[in-house]
This record gives sequence, structure tokens and C-alpha cells, in this order.
Amino acid sequence: MNLPTFVWLFRSLHALGMALWLSIAVRNNWRGFGGLAFAVGGTRSMAPLRAEPAILFNLPWH
Repeated sequence: MNLPTFVWLFRSLHALGMALWLSIAVRNNWRGFGGLAFAVGGTRSMAPLRAEPAILFNLPWH
């Protein structure tokens, strides 16, 4: 295999890999946008800091 063919094959495989990765990322973000928006909205509104603590007693410090 000569050098130009190898370079073309190398670039093509990388382009296909990046296209596959990008399509998976887009599909994942498209399907999970509601959960992502809810999580980011809750974090930005500082809602976890206003919520009641999950543990109702203080942990002892030594």
C-alpha cells in the first residue's frame, strides 16, 4: 500500500469514527434532554440546598 492510499484510508476511518461518535452523542442528548434540563435547572436554582436533609440527625464528629 502506498503512502497516499494509507493516508486516505487513515483519514476516512477517523472521519467515520467521529461521525459515528457524533451521531451517538446527538441521539443520546436528544432522548435525554428532559432529564438533562431538569438536572441543570435544579442545580442552578439551588433547590437541593433548600430541601430537607435526608438524614434527620447530626453525624458525630470525633
